[in-house]
Amino acid sequence: MLAKRFEVSKNPIRKALIRLERENFVVIKPQYGTFVSEVSIEKGREICDVRSLLESYAARIAAEKITEKQIASLQKSFDHLDVLEKGSEEYSNCDNETSALSL
Repeated sequence: MLAKRFEVSKNPIRKALIRLERENFVVIKPQYGTFVSEVSIEKGREICDVRSLLESYAARIAAEKITEKQIASLQKSFDHLDVLEKGSEEYSNCDNETSALSL
């Protein structure tokens, strides 16, 4: 299912899932499926704290390095998002593209 969705062969998906299992992000149950591991409240808070620090750092670095051309491109994408219906497939696709642009 993932291989079809991302249009790749099954092998890289299998390798990625095995790695995620080694890192305790998923649980693989043969003949049954692969499931996201449960996360404790404490671990969830730690993840959010680290993510918050990384995102603010990334935003600061991006703000220091962004070009006028990149700003114009982001503005165009945000303007396009404003006219789309939230939750629509086109909105999701455009939102994903805008996120990629901001990297």
